[in-house]
Amino acid sequence: SYQGGDDGIEFFGGTVSGDYLVSIGSGDDSIDFADGWQGNGSFWYIKDGAKAGIEGSNNGDDGNASPVTTTTLSNITVVGPVTEGALYFKEGGGSFTITNFYTDAIDLGVKVKDTDAEAAVRIENGDLSINPMQFDNPAAGFEITDYIGANQSFVVEGPTSGAGNGAAAPSWASGWTSGL
Repeated sequence: SYQGGDDGIEFFGGTVSGDYLVSIGSGDDSIDFADGWQGNGSFWYIKDGAKAGIEGSNNGDDGNASPVTTTTLSNITVVGPVTEGALYFKEGGGSFTITNFYTDAIDLGVKVKDTDAEAAVRIENGDLSINPMQFDNPAAGFEITDYIGANQSFVVEGPTSGAGNGAAAPSWASGWTSGL
C-alpha cells in the first residue's frame, strides 16, 4: 500500500497469510491484524506509517475471545517515525512469535496499554516472543517497550536485516512498488 488514508494492509479473522508486503506512508497503522487471525507473514517492509508499524490485537470487545489471534512473523522491517511503536500489542494481543524484526528511527519498540489486562496475561504467559529485534538510530526518548509487567524478556535484542536490507528498501521490492 502507498499513502493510504487508513491502515495500509488489514487482516480480520481468517487464515490467509501474507508474504512480501510493503506499506509506505499509511495514514494509520501500516499492517493491522485482529479478530482471531490465524495467518502468518514474512518479508514485510514498512516505512513512515502514522501510527503503529504493526498493530496486532485479539478482539476489541473481548480480549479473551476465541479463536485467539495467533501468528508467526519473520523478516520484518519498520522504519520510523511511528507514533505507536514498531509493534502495538493490544486488545488481548494474542500469541505472536516474531523473528528477525529490524527497526530504524523509532522511539518505542513494543507498545502495550497498561490497562490491557488480557494482553498483560498473554505476555506473562510467554505468548509474545520477539527474537532477535534490532533498534538502529533510535529516536530521542527511545524505549524497547512501555510494558510495565514482570516479564521483560519477550524482546531479545540482536542483529538482523529484517525484510532483507535493514532500513533500505529490500531488493525483492524493486520494480513493482511505489515510494521506495
